[in-house]
Amino acid sequence: MTKSYRNLIGADWKDAASGATFTSVSPADHDEVIGEFPASGPVDVDAAVGAAWGAEPGERLGWPDPAGPAEVVDYLQQAQETR
Repeated sequence: MTKSYRNLIGADWKDAASGATFTSVSPADHDEVIGEFPASGPVDVDAAVGAAWGAEPGERLGWPDPAGPAEVVDYLQQAQETR
């Protein structure tokens, strides 16, 4: 049985707005089906981005708020140095 996946948008698992899906296969064995995935489009991207920007600052995966390009580079550099 093929496993089906959905998009996580905000706190909800959702199908693509179009309802379309695609089957993903293993690059090592094209006969091995990995799963059925939503064929997400612009509407889904807009919903995900809107949900991300609507999240509380602490829920944005620890990114600086507001995150300008220089802040993002500094954040990533600091994160890498602590590894």
